[in-house]
Amino acid sequence: MTSERTAIPLIVLHSRPYSDSSLIIETFSEHQGRIPVLSKGARRTGKQSLRAQLQMGVLIEACVTGRGEIKSLVRPEVIESTAGFYGESFAMASYISELLIKLTHPGDPHPSLFSKILNCFKAISTRQNTLLSIRLFEQCLLTEMGVNVDYEQDVNGNAIDANEFYRLTPFYGFECVAMDDKNVESRSSHVPLKGEALLAISRQYLSDAAVLSTVKYINRRLIDAQLGTTKLNSRELWLKWHGRYQQTQKASLSMQNNKA
Repeated sequence: MTSERTAIPLIVLHSRPYSDSSLIIETFSEHQGRIPVLSKGARRTGKQSLRAQLQMGVLIEACVTGRGEIKSLVRPEVIESTAGFYGESFAMASYISELLIKLTHPGDPHPSLFSKILNCFKAISTRQNTLLSIRLFEQCLLTEMGVNVDYEQDVNGNAIDANEFYRLTPFYGFECVAMDDKNVESRSSHVPLKGEALLAISRQYLSDAAVLSTVKYINRRLIDAQLGTTKLNSRELWLKWHGRYQQTQKASLSMQNNKA
């Protein structure tokens, strides 16, 4: 990728300190994919506002220069900011960023992902259609990774039957199974999936909660296959937050019961 002298839109995915005064920021562009950039002096005294602006989920416009893997970020301007991420929303937003950083390569163009990423961060920030936006992002990312799932035919070439159940094998597809197959029912990694849900997914009818839950399961299996042994820190972050949230809820309920 050559130097870019014209300002381009960039989505901030993640930032980390570099030297005493700078930041290395993972960004995502529409036509050049993921671009790691160096923002010189962003941490200097008097530039707190710049550092605060370059947060996860923010859409900026800037020039990107340099020929190395890490480019230089020049004259960044915020185009659209989020309401901020805290607790559960921070874990969700971190999940989006981490998938992009771990599954895409710098400089590889993924133009169809750009709008999905923006929509995801907006949905998480505003808490509107959050789960649907995340599932659609995951589907788009998997497609960009070359993972194409046939939701209308099983591995043997037979049409998916709405009344049958199937199990997913990553890299192969769906295999019809009998519900009395104990080997299927006893293994959580092979959850039987209803054909009706698979057909709904093929038509992108995702408004039903059960269908959306099926999409989550399928996406997770396929993403894990792409990650291999690589772990997602954002999942651990979400589990820790969820554990603390449940403890807080239990403590609050206990206090209410004691007052009663």
